[in-house]
Amino acid sequence: SQQLRFTPGPIRGGEYRFAIGSAGSCMLVLQTVLPALWFADGSSRVEVHGGTHNQAAPSADFICRVWEPLLARMGISQRTTLIKHGFYPAGGGAAATVVEPAASLRGLTLISRGETLRTTAEALLAAVPYHVGEREVATLEAHFPQAEKNVVALEGGCGPGNALSLMIQSEQLTELFAAFGVKGTSAEAVANQVAHEARRYLASPAAVGEHLADQLILPLALAGEGAFTVARASAHLLTNIAVVERFLPVRFSCEATESGYLVRVSD
Repeated sequence: SQQLRFTPGPIRGGEYRFAIGSAGSCMLVLQTVLPALWFADGSSRVEVHGGTHNQAAPSADFICRVWEPLLARMGISQRTTLIKHGFYPAGGGAAATVVEPAASLRGLTLISRGETLRTTAEALLAAVPYHVGEREVATLEAHFPQAEKNVVALEGGCGPGNALSLMIQSEQLTELFAAFGVKGTSAEAVANQVAHEARRYLASPAAVGEHLADQLILPLALAGEGAFTVARASAHLLTNIAVVERFLPVRFSCEATESGYLVRVSD
């Protein structure tokens, strides 16, 4: 068949648990389920077992430190807790989110990020030599001398795995850039990848990074109003907009500016 018919029923709060059974992303499952639970008839707790840190999806750190603080400004009460790290390909991680129904959603406007307040480099190591993380944060420090440094050796059999992130806290929002260690790639190369993405973000006056832009489309559509600036309108962003417009009675505009794009939604 070339058709899929879906007839939604009442949205019920409660306890939900999903076991992916691989290193598949816990965060993508949460981002699929949680928007519906914002409109449930009561509070909910969602626990997902699988991967929490992999290069093909937002990490648990991104969800907790970047996405959820912006949702809170929109009137959404949810809090994700990382129970156990899980890296590709082993998986074995877990995360849980407690979410309350929202009375209404407010629009969000992110035109300028403001001054940079704090920069933090963090290397996560699971069954990986400690010197790998030290080299990663040292390389990032060469690009960002003001960055705070943190090397975390994880315990509990959640590896092997290595994730490096640079968190940039500005007046209006927090952004996080990450890369993951793989066999055959040096610690310095991993760090340079993170540095390249972060420097590209800081070189533009746009408020929102390329990946965060994707994550804002559905919440803004559900709110029916909001706007943000982004340096680049990626194919993923434009595809996400096109899909959301097929399901919800909203329209997005993506206007080119001198320094990037202004994305705006209206109902």
